[in-house]
Amino acid sequence: MKKYFSLILIAVSLSVVAQETAVEKHLIDIALEKCIREADYNEKAIAQCLMEALKSWKAEVEKNYQQLYAVLDEPNRKELEEAKKQWQEYEGSENVLARGLYGHKNKYPYGIVPISRSIDLLKMRAADLKEYYDLLGRR
Repeated sequence: MKKYFSLILIAVSLSVVAQETAVEKHLIDIALEKCIREADYNEKAIAQCLMEALKSWKAEVEKNYQQLYAVLDEPNRKELEEAKKQWQEYEGSENVLARGLYGHKNKYPYGIVPISRSIDLLKMRAADLKEYYDLLGRR
């Protein structure tokens, strides 16, 4: 059990480290790492940590979307709305695929892999939206 936990923890950590090489560590990631450390190999507690991070990243994506939307002109708002719809379809498809690939494996740690993958997708989208917003601020 600890062997599997170690592998998942390494995978999640590598994902976080890889994304942090170009940017500063986000508060959501700091809270997730702390929560996982405090979970002390308890798979249900780790899953709860990941679910909280997932919820936080969804809120971060929406916050960044709203922030960007507020500064766009009407034609670009329509483009952003369409991009949001397409991204949500992509996210949903990826989540279905991940659950299909890992969900049939009822043993821990496979059940948390789809959650971790969802977090990664949301982190990337939040960063993209923030980058667009920051770009507009530099004009």
